[in-house]
Amino acid sequence: MTTEPTMAVSPPEAPGEEFAHVGKSVARVGARRKVTGRAIYMEDIRLAGMLYAKMLRSTCAHGRIVGIDTSEAEKLPGVHGVVTGDELDFLHGESFSDEPYLARGKVRYVGEAVAGVAARDEATA
Repeated sequence: MTTEPTMAVSPPEAPGEEFAHVGKSVARVGARRKVTGRAIYMEDIRLAGMLYAKMLRSTCAHGRIVGIDTSEAEKLPGVHGVVTGDELDFLHGESFSDEPYLARGKVRYVGEAVAGVAARDEATA
C-alpha cells in the first residue's frame, strides 16, 4: 500500500493576522476608464510632426527576394523615408538575436516584413 504525501497548511501565525491580498477583491488599475470609454490608447495620441509607418509584408511562405523597387513610394508627397532589409543590418530575437527586422534575400513565412515606409499621414504610408 502506498501512502500519498500530505502537506499541512497552517493558518496565519498570530491570531487576528490576515493576508494582505489573498481572498480579497482587488480593483484593476484603469478598469473604470476602460469600461466607460475614457481610457487613452496609443492609437488616440497625436503629436506635432508625427509620422505614420506601414510595413509591406510577404504574401508567400518561402521565396527569394529578387528586388524591391522603392522609387515610386519615395516620390510620393508626404513620404519621409522608405527602408528595406538590405539597409537594416540589425538582428533581433527572443532567445537568440538571429532574425532580421526586415527580410533580407528571402522570406521565410507569410506576413514577414519586407519593406517599411514612414509618411506624414496613414493614407500615404
